[in-house]
Amino acid sequence: MRKKLSPKKYAQLLLSLVEGKKKKEAGEIIKKFALFLKKNGVLTLAPRIIDNYERIMAEREGKAKLQIYSAFLLSKNNREGLVGLAKKYFQQDKFEVQEKVYAGLGSGFVLSCNNKIIDLSIDNILNNLEKKLKS
Repeated sequence: MRKKLSPKKYAQLLLSLVEGKKKKEAGEIIKKFALFLKKNGVLTLAPRIIDNYERIMAEREGKAKLQIYSAFLLSKNNREGLVGLAKKYFQQDKFEVQEKVYAGLGSGFVLSCNNKIIDLSIDNILNNLEKKLKS
């Protein structure tokens, strides 16, 4: 039985395969890579492989991948304010920002970068307050 690779290793492998290739050739390589993943029963890792690939590419450009989750689309001012907060908290100057609308969040925001999370959702704030009141 073969040892399964981690999503990060698959991302590094994909990067080595497409590096320096023209867009059309890289597209063909990615299609073959997806078929390879399917054939080996690890296609379910694709979202995590893509996430790792994007993170590696951002790091190469001196950026960190910042994910902003909110219940609604953000205004330009809100986005800039959250990126400013992320710069301070994550101690990073440049980000590749990815926004995701998650209606289940209620209200507030969640920031995620380099496996660290800032949860500024109302639910989280209320849960923390409740814990403090009970203790």
